[in-house]
Amino acid sequence: MRILIREDATLRGLGADFVGTAIDVFINNLRVTQEAESPRFDGELLLITAERGRPEDAPAAAAWRPYVTGSVLCHGIDREHSNLVDPEALTEIGRIIEKRLSELPERLHQRPS
Repeated sequence: MRILIREDATLRGLGADFVGTAIDVFINNLRVTQEAESPRFDGELLLITAERGRPEDAPAAAAWRPYVTGSVLCHGIDREHSNLVDPEALTEIGRIIEKRLSELPERLHQRPS
């Protein structure tokens, strides 16, 4: 860790305690995701992808098929992945979700009694 902090100005500014904790969190998250078993989602998936700068070998919508019982609907937007949480991107994503929800059958809009 000392080498990381010494060689990287960004990490040096964060301090050894923070960097050490971040490494511990990363290792724990990796362990948890490798051990976790998620049930298959019973429904359709609306997948929104960032198309700008998307690598050619990036996973396609088909990569999600094993995890859902319904269809996988893919909607690409002209954004970079790192900008998906910008206000403009979130507005666009919100419109996509709103449109898809409006297309669902009316019975799905009702709350269970």
